[in-house]
Amino acid sequence: MIELLYSLFLLSGFVKFFCLIWAPFLMVVDFTLLSAVVVLAFYAFQFSKNLLKNEFYLLNAGRSVVFTVFLFYLWMVVSLLYTPSTGYSWFKLLTFATVVITIIIPFIYPRFDVRRFVHGFVYLASLLNFVYTAVFPKLFASYMSFYQNREFVVKYLDIGYLSGLVILLAIFVGSRIKPWIRIPVIAVNFSALVISAARGPMIFFALVLVARGIVSAFSLFKKKWTFNKKNIALLVSGLVVVGAGFYYFLGRYFPLIERVIRRLSILFDPQSSSIAERLNQIFFSIRSIFENAANFIFGKGIGSFGIVYSGTDEKLYPHNVLLEIGFELGFIGIFLFVFLLFLYFKRIRFNLSFLAIFFYLLLNSLKSYSLVDSRIMFGVVGILFIMVCDSPVHRAVTMPHSAPNSHNQKLLEVQEPFHEKVPGGRNQKEFNGPKEGNNNE
Repeated sequence: MIELLYSLFLLSGFVKFFCLIWAPFLMVVDFTLLSAVVVLAFYAFQFSKNLLKNEFYLLNAGRSVVFTVFLFYLWMVVSLLYTPSTGYSWFKLLTFATVVITIIIPFIYPRFDVRRFVHGFVYLASLLNFVYTAVFPKLFASYMSFYQNREFVVKYLDIGYLSGLVILLAIFVGSRIKPWIRIPVIAVNFSALVISAARGPMIFFALVLVARGIVSAFSLFKKKWTFNKKNIALLVSGLVVVGAGFYYFLGRYFPLIERVIRRLSILFDPQSSSIAERLNQIFFSIRSIFENAANFIFGKGIGSFGIVYSGTDEKLYPHNVLLEIGFELGFIGIFLFVFLLFLYFKRIRFNLSFLAIFFYLLLNSLKSYSLVDSRIMFGVVGILFIMVCDSPVHRAVTMPHSAPNSHNQKLLEVQEPFHEKVPGGRNQKEFNGPKEGNNNE
């Protein structure tokens, strides 16, 4: 259950967007806030049950991650003392709290099933992308022709970002997803990726997929592929299906394909207003960071970019998460954030497929997103972090003393062996107390 709630929490921005359009009466309470409260309540219930047993669960490999993200958040709080933003800074601090929740929940919930999460996240995200791009494709056409439903189409970047991520998860992580489900999932999300015309997700998706494919090609060609009737028939059938699908796609979405080509061509046009504005924001950020020692070390304070750059206290950022952190939180903030990323990278670096997903998420954050938009990135990378824990997992468990005065407690390091390798996450067996002779007192 917690896995489905966690998936809804990560995708709450997409769910909230659909509710705003088709069922605004449901948005009495912000859906992201509501889903965060539900996830925390679910954990609090589990925590209270463990507390009765004097137990506290924390994935040992994730201790440094949890500690670092709390330090980073504490530095954001300290920067409130000198930020020129009086309104948005508090909103940004509250919004980033949802990212903190995203990071810590998989590490502190003892029965978090990563395989169940992957299934729930992939299916739910695919459903949202299907509704957005396949059920209502004319909304794109109306936007291009008459600029109607503009509030709907501005979600194109998030749809492209999510579509590319779901395809990578289905290919590299969803080995337990049956082929008759995986193929439609990939097809739906690939069409959504193309229709969205989101340049960053399309480019980075192709980049990491090609890089991973080149690595796989070396091992693939080591095996002999026999040109028999069965393999030839499968190859021809596959080409026919792909060709028929491309023909249908081209006919139905031709105006959208034109939009994709036009948007990609803007990348090479320095006169484009969107490109020019982003370059101005980037150069402004760099100049401000190195303007003096105080800016370089401490930054201008959380949420300050908008009011310093445009004079308006609103959400505005240089479309690069490192520049955003450097501008607002200085070198201290950049160091903590990069160290947090390093902790994830160190754990997953030997799994090339997971590494491809990690770089896809990171490259998108360096091109398009704000710090507060990193909930999906940290949620998915955290799941990958847990899945590669194929060495024994350590949990910190508070247990009562074996002595008669059982109200005294101590913190034990409990090592639980895996019963299943990658992909499988953690051993879900509940800890029943230290074995005799292994109690390191």
